[in-house]
Amino acid sequence: LPFRITFDKFEDDHPATKNQRLWGFKKLTFAPAAKDDSCLRDALAGEILRDRGVPTARTAFYRVVVDTGEGDGEVFAGLYIAIEDPANQMMKTVFGDKSGNLYKPDGTGATWAKFDAAAFVKKTNEDAADFSDVQAAITALNADRTDAKAWRAAIDKLLDVDGFLRWLAVNTAMQNWDAYGVMTHNYYVYGDPAQKGRLVWIPWDHNEAFSSGKQGSADVMHKDVTATWPLIRYLLDDDVFGAAYKQHLATAIEGAYSEEAFAKRVQALHDLVAADVGKEAAPWTHLSAKDAFAASVDALINHAKGRRAAIVAALK
Repeated sequence: LPFRITFDKFEDDHPATKNQRLWGFKKLTFAPAAKDDSCLRDALAGEILRDRGVPTARTAFYRVVVDTGEGDGEVFAGLYIAIEDPANQMMKTVFGDKSGNLYKPDGTGATWAKFDAAAFVKKTNEDAADFSDVQAAITALNADRTDAKAWRAAIDKLLDVDGFLRWLAVNTAMQNWDAYGVMTHNYYVYGDPAQKGRLVWIPWDHNEAFSSGKQGSADVMHKDVTATWPLIRYLLDDDVFGAAYKQHLATAIEGAYSEEAFAKRVQALHDLVAADVGKEAAPWTHLSAKDAFAASVDALINHAKGRRAAIVAALK
């Protein structure tokens, strides 16, 4: 099972745990690599996104053991991927503070087609019922685009459009269907005080990256995405923003996602966790088959090759 630890959750009842931290972390999220035979997707995606300049939670592999106190001692409970909670340490690491509004959208309103306060769950400043920043950005996005220059200026003032396009390009290069454009969740937006509250896109949950999945298009130019997803459709339909996306798409297959670097990293991480994946008994694993973990290395590398080829062909 996935779980989250808040290290000072019960400080009111147990004052000794007030402001308790583990290596500086107030919260940690533990993901069990569900639907991921490689057990690497969360970690790999985060590394590639950060390498391309997209703010993303850091990850680490953990061996989890449980002592229930029933006399069984420490029982191995599986390999987990620990993920930073964006509402905590990540804000300080990436932005220098966490005083701005951090939202974790979920539901119909998370498409940005129409503002719905219920869809924008606050993770900071929870007691302040002020959604004016995200409401203004959605209004600007869906405004009349006849004067393209004015429309671009209005939305870019409220949302880091280039940052969103950079994420979209990298997410497309990896082919993660469980994200904006198909699903109405798995991202945060943060009103960065250093940019006067301008909203910054922060992706989340990458256990189904590097996979075509059961939904979503393989088209790297997103030509079949409708206005149901206005952040993609309206931005890519604009000549200036569309050109910027193509530039980001070209660089998305460089750096950590280049053929040699990616293949090397996949193998290194696979070797790192192999012993612990191999220890997992049937009740504690999400692997789809006994040999699925071993086969996942080639599957990831071949998937990435296919995506690079699709991008190169589309940009000709």
